Order: sequence, then structure tokens, then C-alpha cells
Amino acid sequence: MRGKNSPSNNVYTRSSIWRMFREAADQDYIVARVSARMDLLHQFAWSSQQCLEKIMKAVLLLNDQSVNEFQHDVEGIFKPVSEIGGDLLPYLLCPPNGFQSQQNTFRSQFEPTISYIKRVNNYGNTHNRYRAYSVSIPLYDLNHLDQVYFLLRRIAFPLDLELKGFEETASVLSLTHVTDFP
Repeated sequence: MRGKNSPSNNVYTRSSIWRMFREAADQDYIVARVSARMDLLHQFAWSSQQCLEKIMKAVLLLNDQSVNEFQHDVEGIFKPVSEIGGDLLPYLLCPPNGFQSQQNTFRSQFEPTISYIKRVNNYGNTHNRYRAYSVSIPLYDLNHLDQVYFLLRRIAFPLDLELKGFEETASVLSLTHVTDFP
């Protein structure tokens, strides 16, 4: 458990992490979505990698973990993030309802999250920023990015944050007060 003096319990530290990492990740996510819609595959790959890297670093920092060893390795960052997130992160990504592709069989559109992370890490890595090799993005990758990003953003908070005054709030909302309502 984190102590009261933990960096992530400091409101200014949390605010800085949110601004530097989470808000920057949100912007990269928007650029990735726009790039996918405009069929800008390299930009989609790069922005996908960047938004996942930044949101995962936010998760680690907000939960008192170091990010110094990872640099731009999304696959390496995902392991400690998945340990923090536990069951809040899915093992398997699913295609959107009603999605049918002629390129792929329906079964291939179900993908383990780690497989997707590896693909994003490969296509969007810094060595391919200047298009050293071509990328081929499956049609359902935008949906997979949506799933992973929103689930990661959901855990981009101190997950064991100490709430001051929670006991008083809980007693005010106790069931004895609920019976006062008609």
C-alpha cells in the first residue's frame, strides 16, 4: 500500500502527470483515430503507439512505478501495467458487433491483447517513424485501439489512493439515512 507521503498522493504531482502524459495521450489517440479514417496508415501506427505508450506511463507513474527503463517499448511497459490493472484489462480483444471483413475470417478478428500490443509496438516503433518498412493495418485495429485505450485510461489513476474523510462521507450515506426518503 502506498503511504500518505507517496508522490501520487500529492495533488500537484497527479495534476502534472495527468497533463504531461494523460492529456498528451488523449491528443495522440485523437490523431490516431483521424489518421485511420483518412487511411494514413503510418501516422495511425505511430500515433497508436504514442498514445498507448503515454497512457501506460501515466498508469505506472500514478501508481508509484518508475518508467525510466522503458523508453518507447510499449510491449515492455504493458507487463507491469497489466499487473497493476489486473482483471480490469481484457485478455482478448473482440471485433465490434456486426463487423464482417472479407479480408479476414471472423475468428482472426479476436486477438489476445498482448498480441495487439506487440503489433502496435512493431508498426509504430521509432525505427519505422520514417517509413523504413510498410505497414498493413487490419480493418478492426481501430476498434482494438479503442478498446485498449479506454481500458488503460480507466486505470490511469492511483488505484489505491487514500481518500481523506472517506469515513465521514460513508457514514452520511449509510443505509440508515436512505430510509428517510419516501
